[in-house]
Amino acid sequence: MQTSETIDEDLIARAEEHAAQRDFAAARATYQTVLPELRSDHPAKVRAMVGYAWTLQALGDHETALRWHQEALDTQLSLSSQAHPAICTIRQGLGTTLIALGQLEAAREQYANVLSTQRNLLDRWHPDLAATLSILGETASRLNQHEEARCYQEEALAILRVLHPPGAAPIAPALTTLGVSLFRLNVHP
Repeated sequence: MQTSETIDEDLIARAEEHAAQRDFAAARATYQTVLPELRSDHPAKVRAMVGYAWTLQALGDHETALRWHQEALDTQLSLSSQAHPAICTIRQGLGTTLIALGQLEAAREQYANVLSTQRNLLDRWHPDLAATLSILGETASRLNQHEEARCYQEEALAILRVLHPPGAAPIAPALTTLGVSLFRLNVHP
């Protein structure tokens, strides 16, 4: 016989499967079924909240997604402020949603927090670090802070060059965004 916790876990897995298949309407409906049933201390509560927020984001409901990402962060911090990977994932969701809403300063703050944590936890050449640096560079560029953007983009590119051979697919976009920043700074190497 299945317990309610097992049933909840199964529903969360089903919602995640719907989302992975890009059936976001079904994912939303499944999350809406399971979330009210989860206790605040249920081990999968934050996971379900984050999944629901990303589903809403995919459906274009950025305002509601932002509220769910924030609630997930608050819940995670109340359960454990030491779950750094989970907190980074939630802050990345907040940052992505804030960018979609045009709240670039707030997004930059979330990603700066992620970067600080990643620098403490990850190897200097970790691809997640390059991804965060790249997003911070793009965000700074959109805020017309081109020197800051250049610094982030140069560091991201250095990591990608260590991780990939010359001409590898991830390097081209990094070179392009760095080139745009250099152009905006009127630097022509």
